[in-house]
Amino acid sequence: MKKILLLLIILCPKLTYGAVNDTMVSLINAPSGIYYYKKYLNGTVAQQPASIKVINSQFYAFCLETGIAISKDAYSSNNIFTPVNVNFTKEEIKLMQKYAAFGYEFPGHNNLNYYLATQELIWRVRPSFSSFKWLKNNNINTVHDITFEKNEINRLIQEFDKGIDLPNKIEGAIGSKIILTDNNKALNHYQVTSDNATTENNKLIFNLEKPIDQIILTTKEEITKPSIFYTKQKFQTLGKLYLPEIKTFTININAWYTANISVYTMDQKYKKLITDEIEYTLFDDAMNEINSLISNKGNVNIPLNEGTYFLKQKKINEQYFLNNKTYKLIVDENNNGNIDLLIENIPIENGKLSINNYDSINLKPIEGITYNILHNNTVFFSGNANDIQKINLPLGSYELKINKIPPGYMVNEQKYIFNILKNNDLVVIDIMLDPIIKLPQTYRQEVNNIDYNKIIICLFSFILFAPIAKLYYDYQNKQ
Repeated sequence: MKKILLLLIILCPKLTYGAVNDTMVSLINAPSGIYYYKKYLNGTVAQQPASIKVINSQFYAFCLETGIAISKDAYSSNNIFTPVNVNFTKEEIKLMQKYAAFGYEFPGHNNLNYYLATQELIWRVRPSFSSFKWLKNNNINTVHDITFEKNEINRLIQEFDKGIDLPNKIEGAIGSKIILTDNNKALNHYQVTSDNATTENNKLIFNLEKPIDQIILTTKEEITKPSIFYTKQKFQTLGKLYLPEIKTFTININAWYTANISVYTMDQKYKKLITDEIEYTLFDDAMNEINSLISNKGNVNIPLNEGTYFLKQKKINEQYFLNNKTYKLIVDENNNGNIDLLIENIPIENGKLSINNYDSINLKPIEGITYNILHNNTVFFSGNANDIQKINLPLGSYELKINKIPPGYMVNEQKYIFNILKNNDLVVIDIMLDPIIKLPQTYRQEVNNIDYNKIIICLFSFILFAPIAKLYYDYQNKQ
């Protein structure tokens, strides 16, 4: 009993304020001369003026049984009507409390029509009459119509009894705004206890701010607070009828962090964005391919949910070396929101080699020569001068050697060393080949007819007599 009283004091401090038996009840006749007409089951008919029971000029009381008059009796906070001390079941008490909560005590319903509608519905929980009407000026033929108000009260109770039609689990990205609509329209009768959530026009609005969270909805205070009734069963005393319908609805939240990864591709040497299309491949934490991404003007945006990912460059234009690194992307509590990733590519800086082949005698171009270009003692390319002029040579030192020459020219084993020092560098090498000179046929015949024996005898004679001749010459000069 003490626990119930403490709960009542917390829920309804205005009703329990003051000492016991210090609250006065006054009767206020309903305006326009409204009477209620009742015909009991035994055939008895009664008509008498309707009156409103006001407590401290603020709170209103409702009669549990029809036709019970009440004088200015005191109201005590100790009077709590339960199924134990009044002749009603728990279900009947809950229904009467709903009529009070969604009737006159509901926001916007505090007028005469709703008071009369509330009182009639309470009386009809266990009717002791076969007919009931609200009359104007005690005239049986002029009925005070409160049909709309009774229907509205019943509609609100039906919404409340259906319960909230919302999911009990929500998943989404942290930072996102969630708006849920209750199709049963019961949400209007609940209040939210979470700081990041509100209710408005039968909608639940909240922001996902934590990975694991809850939103708890409880019945509004105006529905759960005790209503004031009076009954003849307790010597016509006033008291609280307290067995409210208290409901709780919990929504569990599973939210995850998200990130928007902005990948920028930059020229490593010149520190500028590479604006051509670049293709990337995104993998999950098990290196399963998720998606293929293509950059736009040097940038690609990748929206990711919480987790671990890997990114690899798949394709880039021919002006750059492919970046073969694997980049690990983590989205969690410490890595979320907008994240920038810079990936650099080394430029392929090329030069060109132009070869001019000339005949050393007539300076005319020579066709049919092939070359080998060596880089780091390895053949880099083989081809003729036209082929070589079409290829790109990365920066570095090279060696050019003639691989094949056309007939009629002397073999040239010279090595031509050249360097590509900067991008778009052009090296020009001029190569002269000596033609093989052929003697005329008649000259070759005369040469073939020479008596080589005579030549040998002459040479031997010259070698033998030359010293003697020199001695004689020297002797004559001394004379």
